[in-house]
Formats: sequence, structure tokens, C-alpha cells
Amino acid sequence: MINVTDQNSNRKYKTVAYLLLLAFTFLFPLAITTAGTEITFYGSAGMLLILLVTRQTTISFYSPLIYPVLLFGTWSLIGLFFALDQAYSLHDYLTHFLKYILLYLLVINLIDTEKKIKALSWTIITSACLFSIGALFYEYFILDISPGNRFGLKLIETPTNLIGVVTLFAMILATRLYPDEKRGSLRAALLFMVSPMLLVTILTQTRSNFVAMLLVIPILFYSKRKLLLILLSLLILVVFLSPVKNRLHVDGGIRHRISLFLITKEVIKDYPIMGIGFGINSMANHQLISPDLYNERVPEKYRLADEHFNWPHNMILNIAVRTGLVGLFLYIMVLAVCCKMLIQLIRCGHTNFIRKWANCILAALAMFFVKGNLEPIFSTIPETVLFLIFSITAVLWRMNRPD
Repeated sequence: MINVTDQNSNRKYKTVAYLLLLAFTFLFPLAITTAGTEITFYGSAGMLLILLVTRQTTISFYSPLIYPVLLFGTWSLIGLFFALDQAYSLHDYLTHFLKYILLYLLVINLIDTEKKIKALSWTIITSACLFSIGALFYEYFILDISPGNRFGLKLIETPTNLIGVVTLFAMILATRLYPDEKRGSLRAALLFMVSPMLLVTILTQTRSNFVAMLLVIPILFYSKRKLLLILLSLLILVVFLSPVKNRLHVDGGIRHRISLFLITKEVIKDYPIMGIGFGINSMANHQLISPDLYNERVPEKYRLADEHFNWPHNMILNIAVRTGLVGLFLYIMVLAVCCKMLIQLIRCGHTNFIRKWANCILAALAMFFVKGNLEPIFSTIPETVLFLIFSITAVLWRMNRPD
């Protein structure tokens, strides 16, 4: 066993854990090396565990956010005993909840200064930029896809509709870093890195991206009215002068979402308290949830063929069908507490840094809320972004109240 006996060793292992955490946040948006993300993530956790076992550090998790998160986790854990597919629900509970609780613990114990928050943000922005450049090159130079087609349909690890979760999150962080940077070279670097991310976000032609930007821009620039009006005007021009306008009319995609809403509502009626289980794709398992049974309960024009009868494209419905109405209430409470903490920090933060970064993270939370209610959001990369939002909120709260 590694012996950690003095303060220098303590500092060394904590630094290694911090650097591995940054490596993880760099790798996860790239979606090209699952082994790399796992090694860096659990390597960081392992270093922190060594310090804990050898009593060279303590792990702190307190913030008001931890209570609703743990309540939701406890309810979901109880629901495993009532799940229609217990093994699958247990798997998703471990990989889509407990893992992110560990991420939360890592961030709030390793990120504790303004400098580290900025370093984390630069890491995410750099990674998202490299992903965007690589994806653009792959689509238009290797696959030779027409720019008029939706971008990202050939990407496997990151679905087109969810690319915006990462690119928008990174761009939101960039809007906060830009005014803080005094050096022209770093400001130029930020503008350069935002350009491919913005291009990718637009080229995906994903409606939820533009709805999210309509909400995020006023949050970020509410105090700069001229800039706010310019950005909103440019956004509207982009929508109506590009192929995006062709996706504004009601089509099969909208009808599919309405069908899933109606069918999911019927499933929730049958499993209102505990839900069908924490497994993300449980509803798409036709041996558990019969398409024939539930199609009969909705109007004929909204009935779905088996291949389209899957999970709801909305995080509120998704949580409700998986964990019941009680789980939905607890999940909404998590989002509400996080939002309340950020608003309090914006209004009463002790430093300018805390107030402005709280406003930035509130914009990121709003982005996720919009995307989450218009897309099937629950998968590895968007969930990582969500828990980074939670974690940074907790870090800012702890910086504001060090006692």
C-alpha cells in the first residue's frame, strides 16, 4: 500500500487527482476513448480514496443541493426492488447515478478556487472545440456530405440532437471567461474556439438548440441590452436564412413526440408510484411494455410502430415513467434547489467572481432544462454536463460560505 505520511505527499496525490479530473473533463466530450475517460475518472477517485484511507484528507460533500440529490437517489434505489427489469435497472443506477455522485464528490473536493474553476472551463472549451473541428473535417472532407444536410447524422457516439448539450455548455463558459481575460491572445483564442462550436451547433439544425439559445442569451446578457438585441436578431436571422427554417413546421418528428407523450402518460397511469424501473431504455423493451396494449389507449393517428415505440423524448416524462410521480417530484426538487442556489448567489454573492459565475451556470442549467424537455437527454455525455453544473454550483456556494 502506498504510504502517504506528510503534507507534501498529501499535496502531491491531491494534485494528481485534480489533474486526472481535468483529463476526464477533457476526454468526455470527444467521445473517442471510453477507456481513457474511465481510467482518468476512476484514477482521480482512487487518488482521493488513498488520501481518505490514510487519513490525510477528509471528503466533504455539503451544500443544500446534496439533500434532494440523495433523496432522489434513495427513492430510485428503493424502486429497484419494484423494477420490471431489476438487473437492467441496477446497472443503470450504478452507471447513470452513483457514478455521477462520485463525479460530484470529486469536483467539490478538488475544485475549490477561482483559478481551478477557470482551468476546468478552459479544459471543457478546448475539448469541445477539438471535437467540433474533428467532426466538421470528418463530415465534410472525409464523408463529403453536403452542407445542406443535417450535421452529425453519421456520428455514432454523439447523436446529432445531443451535440448541442456540449457545444452550448462550452460556449456559455466561454462567455464568462472572455471578459475576465485581460490578455488579447487568450481572448482571441476563445473567439477562435467558439467559432467551430457555434458552426456545429447551427449545422445540426436541431430545434432545441435554438430554443435553448433564445433563453440562454437573455440570461447571459441581460445587463447589456444593445448586445442582447443584436445577438437575438442575429439568431433569428440565422434561423430564417438557413436550412433550419425547414425544420420549424410540424412534421413526423413532432408527431412522434406527441405519440410518445400520450403513450408515456398511459404507462405512468399503470405505474404511478414506483415507475417501471430506473433503466433508461426499459420502456423500449416490448416484453415489458407492450406496444399493442398501450397503442390501443391512444387515438389511432398517434399509434406507433414497434421500432418507434421507445423512450419519451422529454426528461420530465422519462423520470416519471422510470421512478414514478414521487421520483419526478424529487427530481424537480433537485433542479429547483440548484436554481434557487444560483439565484441567491447572483443576488448575494460575496464577490464579483461568484455572482458572475453563478449567472453563467444558471444559463447552463436553463440550457439543459430546455434541451432535456425537447430531447431524449439521458445518456453519458449530457448527464456528465448536468452533474458538472450541479458540482460547480456547489463549489460556488461553498466558496461564498466557507464556514
